[in-house]
Amino acid sequence: IPLVGGWLLSTRFDLPLVYNDIPSRDNKDGDGEFGLGDLLTQFLFIKPLSPKLRVAGGAWFIWPTATQDQTGTGKRLV
Repeated sequence: IPLVGGWLLSTRFDLPLVYNDIPSRDNKDGDGEFGLGDLLTQFLFIKPLSPKLRVAGGAWFIWPTATQDQTGTGKRLV
C-alpha cells in the first residue's frame, strides 16, 4: 500500500485452521480435533532508498483467538 513520502505499507493476516491430537484442558483424551488457531497480524513499513535498496521495520501481533487450547498458544480470551 503506497503511503506519503514514498513509504510503503505491507500487511499480513493469518487465521490458521488446525487439526491435532495434542492433550490439553479442552482435550484430555488426546482425540483428534479441528479448530481455529491464533490470529496473526503483521504490519511492515518499507522505505525505498534506491531502486535496489530498501529499509523496513514493523511489528506483528498474535491474538489469542484459538477455539481450543491445543489449537493455539493456550491463552484463549474466553
